[in-house]
Amino acid sequence: RSGLLDMGELQQLAATLLRQPHVRAAVQRRYRSLLVDEYQDTNSQQLALLRLVQEQSAIGITVVGDDDQSIYSFRGAEPGIFASFRRHMPRCQTVTLSQNYRCTGKLLRAANAVISRNACRVPKHAWTSNAEGGDVVRCECYNAQCEADWLVGKLGELRARRVPFNDVAILYRTHAIGKQLAAALRERGAPIRTAASDLFARADLAPVLALLRLLSHPEDSSSFRAVAAA
Repeated sequence: RSGLLDMGELQQLAATLLRQPHVRAAVQRRYRSLLVDEYQDTNSQQLALLRLVQEQSAIGITVVGDDDQSIYSFRGAEPGIFASFRRHMPRCQTVTLSQNYRCTGKLLRAANAVISRNACRVPKHAWTSNAEGGDVVRCECYNAQCEADWLVGKLGELRARRVPFNDVAILYRTHAIGKQLAAALRERGAPIRTAASDLFARADLAPVLALLRLLSHPEDSSSFRAVAAA
């Protein structure tokens, strides 16, 4: 009713178009090579698109990914597609890039020890020439407040050792977690600087975005309700 398509519907329509011989031929004439990044998060529809584009053509396909980093199965990604790429593309060559340039030695060994227990994965062993670094510390927190309190305590320990605030970074997965941490740090008087959050997720901009959608798609009933309620 809104006149919009989600990602799954866009992929389905693209596959329908590529099944038309003249459309597929036009795409194949235009492109000589395809590069697919984060291939470990590919779903079956995306695989179908790749196979349609490559079907009976000389298009080269390069996929880059790491099945150990697959985190989007809740969105339909199938890590098994990564491992079966050779079956779908039997003439392919595999190049393993196992050197890690980001992590310290101790951190990488801990990661290898954990991920090696996954039963269905492409065998590999990451290594690094970086320094050993500090010990890996694991803390099991039962809720967001517990996590925030623990991190504030660790920051206090660092400050007691005269580690400057500028040398401390806290990485987190979602902005929702970051809000709780920022509040706890401000409460303790820590000077913080946060990375910019998703502009389009801000609650104060939601009515403006809904109005813009409504101007583009007057039949969008959900946007109309959002504007009316603002």
